[in-house]
Amino acid sequence: MTDKRFFLQLPNPIRVCIINLGCPKNRVDAELIAGQLADRGCVITESPTDADAVIINTCTFIEPAIRESRQWFNSIKRVRNTINKNLAILITGCVPQYLGKTTRKFFPSADAIGGVGEIQNIFDLLVTALAHRQLALSDRQIATSLFSIAITNPPSYLHTSNWPRIRFAPEHYTYVKIAEGCSHGCSFCVIPRVRGPYRSRTINDILQECREALRNGVKELNLVAQDTTAFGKNAPNPHQSGTLAELLRRLQTLPGNFWIRILYTHPAHWTDELIDVMQQSEKVVPYVDLPLQHINDQILHSMNRRVTRAQIETLINKLRNKIPNLTLRTSFIVGFPGETEEAFQELLEFVQKTRFDRLGAFRYWPMPGTYAANLPNQIPDHLKSLRLEKLMKIQRGIAKELNRAKIGRVMTVLADAHANLGQLPEKLRNVLRETQPHRLRQDAIITIARTPGDAPEIDTWTYIVGNLPVGQFHQIEIVDSYHYDLIGIPK
Repeated sequence: MTDKRFFLQLPNPIRVCIINLGCPKNRVDAELIAGQLADRGCVITESPTDADAVIINTCTFIEPAIRESRQWFNSIKRVRNTINKNLAILITGCVPQYLGKTTRKFFPSADAIGGVGEIQNIFDLLVTALAHRQLALSDRQIATSLFSIAITNPPSYLHTSNWPRIRFAPEHYTYVKIAEGCSHGCSFCVIPRVRGPYRSRTINDILQECREALRNGVKELNLVAQDTTAFGKNAPNPHQSGTLAELLRRLQTLPGNFWIRILYTHPAHWTDELIDVMQQSEKVVPYVDLPLQHINDQILHSMNRRVTRAQIETLINKLRNKIPNLTLRTSFIVGFPGETEEAFQELLEFVQKTRFDRLGAFRYWPMPGTYAANLPNQIPDHLKSLRLEKLMKIQRGIAKELNRAKIGRVMTVLADAHANLGQLPEKLRNVLRETQPHRLRQDAIITIARTPGDAPEIDTWTYIVGNLPVGQFHQIEIVDSYHYDLIGIPK
């Protein structure tokens, strides 16, 4: 393949490895990037050693995410230095959108850089990166003049169901991004700056995407956005977008046996109508992902969360009273500026009282450009770490008690993968031997599955001795637990 813009001989076909970092919303972007490239004749490969170019699709939610992007970049540079000197490296996604033109200082030998809004232009950016890499080996001056940083500010793209997309394995579940961007302006968060204002897709377009996914064997539709409960707001055509409750009602009518899961909801945007739809639906799993970030009213106000403790508690009680067998997941930030010892103790007591089924937490990171980064009374790092450990110690105890209470229950699970017994941690192998000695051989196949209360990639597993078909639903009985995970047997 010859590119007439640079008069350079390009690989034919171009082999591209895509490394995706961050959340499921980023994964959707990476799958769309793969689709765009495959549509132009590129071959998507899993290994950077087999590739002509590597795309690192980055995340920038907190500082460690940026560091992870740098670590991957350095790892791919080593591949280029030792295996393939012609390997082009393209940095895309949230980090370039956040850092702008200074991105090149963080990735000094990258061959091209693109923000979150460049998905439809990714092939041209890839060709530019390949040309830059070839010229960098022969004429650095020309290569420098061709270096491309493509960033649209603010990003305004909104993908549709007719964009080409390659879903990454496993293929029995998928993420359906129902909206893009965020208009909240939480004081700690860079997402509105990185992703632009909130904008919803239309219900008809989402339905078309889901119909195709179900025809291709998908058994779980995971709805994602920066705030799924804000769906329909700030839409290009509000009459076509509707509400999340309406979307769920329409998805419920699609034929087949499948789960619908809602991720990334906001406590300020739940409605009675939405709760009623969840209660009545046979396909929407009784699972609520409700990131709260804190419970102290002063901290919530400082975070600009637009919700109070009293409103949060009212919502949680309503959800638990109306939705049978609800699994409630949340996340918290510890060490936010101004978090006194009293405010932190209030958070601990709230967690002990509420007993969340799933809970994630992380230290506050002051991200440059956010309001909270300049607040007074910043918390020392060592104290943040101490508070994080205290919180998670409480949650570990709660999770253990909740899991023990599930022993004896019969559940439907979705099988995700298989593993040989020897691939599991030794302590887990010992638990399996104790609970199922008559079923366990050294060469036993273990099915790794999820209950309705477990979202893919972020929640816990259920381990089942036996070779159950992956991508299918199965009835099992819970017979034991292991830390956050469950152990079951087929019914």
